[in-house]
Amino acid sequence: AASASAEDLHRAATAALRRRFAGSVEAFSTIDRQVNGYEKGGVQCAALAQYLSGLRLCAPLKELIKLARRLDDSNDCVVSYSEFARLLMPDDDPAAAAAPAAGSAEQAIRAALRGKFGTVQAAWAAFDRNKDGGISPGEMVEGLKKLDLRLKDEQIMAVIQKADADGSGEIDFKEFREIFQSGGIADARRSQLARGPQSAR
Repeated sequence: AASASAEDLHRAATAALRRRFAGSVEAFSTIDRQVNGYEKGGVQCAALAQYLSGLRLCAPLKELIKLARRLDDSNDCVVSYSEFARLLMPDDDPAAAAAPAAGSAEQAIRAALRGKFGTVQAAWAAFDRNKDGGISPGEMVEGLKKLDLRLKDEQIMAVIQKADADGSGEIDFKEFREIFQSGGIADARRSQLARGPQSAR
């Protein structure tokens, strides 16, 4: 059979991924872990194509590699979360790959940070522009917008407020590392601070 056009293949891949996953964050995180063994924040084009071939898209591997490369705007042979998200964008709604749901915003930010910077130290250096040891909400919003996540300001602020466990109004390195790595400890730390002396009872 003749190979599908690029547009048809894109639509077929989109449909197959939507049947399997609830959204782009879940899809990317799952594929990332499966092909890399852990959440690296980026998937090699060839590895993504190989994964897609397992979805029975009736397309040769070379066409799937071309599809992955079309997503790779940075031309580094690695598909980041923000690039991958376009694969689940409805054809008739360019804004649909826009902001992930509020509960997924932190996961989207984490995946993008890992894909862009690789290490928490590199990401911190890029965000802490004035080198004062803290990242203000303004610096955080500015830095995240450069990752092209298409998140709304209020979604970014919600992630900042959640990460700011000590309520200082800024993100210190430990809090930033939580965003980068897991994001679960801040809630426990905030709860402990709220309990105060009662926690010792």
